[in-house]
Amino acid sequence: MTRKEQIKSAYKLTGSNASFYDGMMTYSTLPGKAICRMVWNMDGERNLRYVEQALSGVPEDFSGKSVIPSSAALTCSERSLI
Repeated sequence: MTRKEQIKSAYKLTGSNASFYDGMMTYSTLPGKAICRMVWNMDGERNLRYVEQALSGVPEDFSGKSVIPSSAALTCSERSLI
């Protein structure tokens, strides 16, 4: 199985959990906020710092394909403008 096939297979396994995961990463859904607070003890500000740190290794001029959910990247960008 090629690497591309492995990645596609992993996304298929994720299925409906993808939106749940996105909600945790973006701190944008009630279940996502609940998991962040109860499991990781992170409020919105701590979650933002976590996402910013996770994305800090991505070069400013990056133009390739991102494996980060687009909603997480947009939320991080939108929040950094505030």
